[in-house]
Formats: sequence, C-alpha cells, structure tokens
Amino acid sequence: MMRIYKSAGQGIIESNRKENRNSKEKYIKRLNNIQKSWEEIIATVKEIVPSSDKIQSILNEAGAPISPKQIGVSSEIVSNSLIYGKEIRTRYTVLQLLWDIGVLDEFSGKVCHSFNYEQI
Repeated sequence: MMRIYKSAGQGIIESNRKENRNSKEKYIKRLNNIQKSWEEIIATVKEIVPSSDKIQSILNEAGAPISPKQIGVSSEIVSNSLIYGKEIRTRYTVLQLLWDIGVLDEFSGKVCHSFNYEQI
C-alpha cells in the first residue's frame, strides 16, 4: 500500500487498522447486508447514477476530457485508483461494494478496456 499511497500510506493503514474495516467479521456482516438489500441497491444505483453516455455527453458539452488518456493518466494509475481507492474513504463506497462481492478487479479491467487501454 505504501507503493501506491506514498506518504499518505501510513495514515491510511492506521485508519483501516483502527476501524478494523477489513476484518472477517465486518466483511461477513457487509455481505449479509448486501444480500438482504440487493434489489434496493440496484434500484438506487439505477435512479441516481447517470449512464456513461450521459456523463460523456455532459463532459463533451463542457469541452472537458472524457478519457484518462487525454490528460496523460496511465492504465496502471486508473486501475490502482479503482482497486485501492476503497481504502481512502471511511464511508462505504461503490468501490467497497464491488470488492465485497468479488468483482473489483474485473471492474477495473473493464474500465481500463473501455478507455482502450491494454489489460495490465
């Protein structure tokens, strides 16, 4: 983790240790909650998260870059941001959800592929 987060790494490690965030017990509890609430989770995501086409349209209208490549961000940085980004926030995020259900690495690969990066 220090390789990814550099000087912030120690603080992130300490925060995770204090919260015991990745303990087996908390993980099992989250999985049970996900299973109970899956339909609601999917409905909420569909309701509040705009489609990728909509986001791309908004960015195009604003003249903003729509690809990490356009601002010189490598596939390794994109992938690491997705895979390790869940450790930064103390609140539950979609990245943590994807990790909890075992698809975060696959999601990261699909995101990189969608930006025409080679799989890393």
